[in-house]
Amino acid sequence: MHLTVLDKENYQSSRLHRSEGNHTDGSQVSSWSVDNLDTELQNVNNFLSKCNVYISPVKFQLQTNISNIADSSQRYMKRKAGETVEAVLNVITPGQAKELLEMVVQERAVEASAVDNANCELLKIVTSLYSLTQDNTIKCQLLSLMSKTMSKSELLNCIPGLTTYKIDQARLYASQSESGFTPTVKDSYKKTKMDPKKLEHATSFFFNPAFHQIVSYGIRPIKLESGTVIEIPDVVRTACHSTLISMYESFCRETQYQPLSRATLFKILKVCAASKRSSLKGLDNISAEGHDQLIKLISVLEENGMAIEQSKNLKAELNGYKVYLKNEYKLQLAKASSCADHCRSWSLSDSKDKSFQTNCDHTHDLFCEKCDSWKKVVREIRLYIDEEIEYEELQCDLKLENELLITQVEAWKSHNLRIVNQDECRIETLDNLKPNQILLVLDCAMKFLPIFCREKQSDWFRPERN
Repeated sequence: MHLTVLDKENYQSSRLHRSEGNHTDGSQVSSWSVDNLDTELQNVNNFLSKCNVYISPVKFQLQTNISNIADSSQRYMKRKAGETVEAVLNVITPGQAKELLEMVVQERAVEASAVDNANCELLKIVTSLYSLTQDNTIKCQLLSLMSKTMSKSELLNCIPGLTTYKIDQARLYASQSESGFTPTVKDSYKKTKMDPKKLEHATSFFFNPAFHQIVSYGIRPIKLESGTVIEIPDVVRTACHSTLISMYESFCRETQYQPLSRATLFKILKVCAASKRSSLKGLDNISAEGHDQLIKLISVLEENGMAIEQSKNLKAELNGYKVYLKNEYKLQLAKASSCADHCRSWSLSDSKDKSFQTNCDHTHDLFCEKCDSWKKVVREIRLYIDEEIEYEELQCDLKLENELLITQVEAWKSHNLRIVNQDECRIETLDNLKPNQILLVLDCAMKFLPIFCREKQSDWFRPERN
């Protein structure tokens, strides 16, 4: 802060001249034209003269915008303001004006910083809410709050994806209504953009029990159209979405039915959510073991000299058969079919016990290409072991191991057949239930054996159990 120091003798003579002039009848006009100044300016000059005799009086009051005056006038105003403030502070704390001024300025700076930090945090919260909400009305309200104190460029830099049109709409909204009022709740309604019959046709195929399996743990909430939420046991979808849709499209081509678009079918499966498992371990151990043995079958022969080209062809056949057993085979099974591999009545009949046999009223004159491919692979493997393996002991071991692996794969196929047949029985039982009847499923292996034996799941089949 700068103080103007005048010549002491000249200043005292000037004050003496003014003092004498004030006692005379005709007030003499000083060199600063004191008589022409306003009363407020005179009071300020009187106060300054009493505080410090070396401070010159303020010559004039500014009647225009300070930013429009000349640079010399601006410097003059700044100098006089500094002198006035220091004079006042010297009255309050004599000799310590600078220290007091620093304290005041520092406190004001801290307060301003706190306000800026609070405003910054508030701005972050509002912008976060703006980004998270999906309601356009709420977005407009939040933006109207910020548009009052921020420019367009600041808003555009602060909120990604914001446009000047949205800012204009928010400012228009703020000028026409009170910011922050709660919008009226709109009645939600749903538009049906697809054929209900085609939708029912697709869902009836997708919900086929052949592609789903209920697990004994976990629940899945389902929200109905009425808003009610019900809980059902968790369901595992054993086929991926693309495979399921490809099979459905193939089924529609065979029946000459026009399905929904492929993109719509993917959306339906996304809404009808189910758990996905890449491994069947813990869900269906028979299927899991059969799945593993298919590839192991060829690996055993590769270790004993099978040509790479031959093993590659056999693996391709087995991979195709694996996909077939996992997905399509269950769909092609029927109670009565002209294909022996797909006829449940013929396949489930016991060839040795007549009590468990069913006579088919049709002939089995059709053949399944996928089922025959498996039989072809089995014949080729057996032929390779008989002709290419020279050592008798190794040949005997490979035959035993090969027959064991083939048996496990056949068990997987039989297991899928029983699953479809038992599910048909369950559906038929549910359809014929009377109002006073219920269907109670006793899952002995999963529920009651652990309770009865008082042991955890990993110990269910311990060898030492009596």
